[in-house]
Amino acid sequence: MRGRATFKRRITEPDNIYGSILVTKFINRMMKDGKKSVAEKAFYDALKKIAEKQENALEVFEKAVQNVGPNQEIKARRVGGASYQIPQEVKGDRRVSLAIRWLIEAARKRIIYAIVGLVVAFSSFFIINLIGNFFGVKILDIPSRWCGPVVCP
Repeated sequence: MRGRATFKRRITEPDNIYGSILVTKFINRMMKDGKKSVAEKAFYDALKKIAEKQENALEVFEKAVQNVGPNQEIKARRVGGASYQIPQEVKGDRRVSLAIRWLIEAARKRIIYAIVGLVVAFSSFFIINLIGNFFGVKILDIPSRWCGPVVCP
């Protein structure tokens, strides 16, 4: 039987304006149909709107991603023919990618996205998540409800 090939991680380069890898990851995930310049413009305009209300827009964005990221997730584990749901701690890269995915998905589902556009939707969504309301991100609450006492050998 052959061994598995090793996987080389791609190194994401930081963006030009803020010098943050997290911003680059967010823009790449936000992009539709390969239109990166459109995604960059929308993201940077959203951060400019945040900068008008708050002092540091990058901190607001990083705090929103940190607030939305899950601490635990449920993994199915099979023991003796039965499946158990075991809570496990989420590693750093997965936590960030889930938070980015949930933020973009929730911002696109908002009514304001359809009416006004992406810039206003993202800027208001980051500020709301900084406050701690987590409007539109219901996925956070589900794993914390499931993570009760689990009996598993």
